[in-house]
Amino acid sequence: MLYDIIIIGGGVTGCCIARTLSKYDLKICLLEKEADIAGGTTKANSGVVHAGYSSPREFQKRNLCIKGNSLYTQAQKELNFPFKRIGSFVCALEDNQIKGLEEERKEGIEDGIPGLEVILDKKTIKKMEPKLTDEIVGVLHAPSAGIVSPYEMTIALAENAAMNGVKFFRNQNVKKISHSDYTFIIKTENGEFEGSNVINAAGLWAGKISKMVGLDYFDILPRKGEYILFDRNALQLNKVLFPVATKVSKGILVCPTVHGNTFVGPNAQNITDKKDNATTTAGLKEVLEGAISLVPNIPARSSIRNFAGLRAIPTGKYDFIIDNTDIWGFINVAGILSPGLTSCYAIAEKVEDFLELLGLNLTVKEDY
Repeated sequence: MLYDIIIIGGGVTGCCIARTLSKYDLKICLLEKEADIAGGTTKANSGVVHAGYSSPREFQKRNLCIKGNSLYTQAQKELNFPFKRIGSFVCALEDNQIKGLEEERKEGIEDGIPGLEVILDKKTIKKMEPKLTDEIVGVLHAPSAGIVSPYEMTIALAENAAMNGVKFFRNQNVKKISHSDYTFIIKTENGEFEGSNVINAAGLWAGKISKMVGLDYFDILPRKGEYILFDRNALQLNKVLFPVATKVSKGILVCPTVHGNTFVGPNAQNITDKKDNATTTAGLKEVLEGAISLVPNIPARSSIRNFAGLRAIPTGKYDFIIDNTDIWGFINVAGILSPGLTSCYAIAEKVEDFLELLGLNLTVKEDY
């Protein structure tokens, strides 16, 4: 069969693209190298739906995050996945951090983020989040931020895409891609697939896939983040709590989950092994110490699990790589680090626009 579109990668980005495109009368398949979808970065991340104020304005991921956040409410209505819009605090523990919060608020409001406010009254802050440290001097409150179950949302996206005709092929590790006469032939360990258009959403392996068609303009490096998850009866929070961010990371957060637990993490460690998701004593200590600065009464003895996830970090500019490339019909969707989970619905719409430019007949199915 000649597919109109082949999507490589069954994480949240690939599955969201598949679901978005499944409303059209097109032959679509998705190839995933693991035994199931959501097996990579998607299954081990913070599950935070960001408001969108933290990325630099010159980065496309800022606008995609803001737009993506706004699309979550409708997506949840349609797919019924666990999602709660509980709001977030960026927590200033020193007076000299307040100016930065004010600047983020001002730019965020200008860019259309709803409800952003800087709160300096400690009583108000503590009433909204009683577990927060007494050292707090101010917060940037983003009421549009939320929490989601990343793997449950991805499964919901994949199920809906499959119901609308997308074919899913798992255990399909791509080995070679050749292309001629506007047709791509993708060879995997277990089969061969032909398609007119290819969307590379392969996460940590997106650089490798891109090179298979001669597009060698970026690499993807793994960045490990470690987490500690606590018993749901040990600590209850009202808000997602961030420290003031650094250039490398949004920092170690303290965050509730949609299932009633609380976790702390992640740290940020650049590594070379794309399969290294082991936790370390030093890393977990770093995570715990960072969390205690925000919530002093962290119930360390009530931890029920620790784990690590790997983020896909693009070389060069610290932004998403979403390109309608020089190879006709080959679209790169790579380097989707934070806030990729928040941005996925907007990313899918951007890919949709690319396909329309490539001349695909995007006719909506009558039975979608």
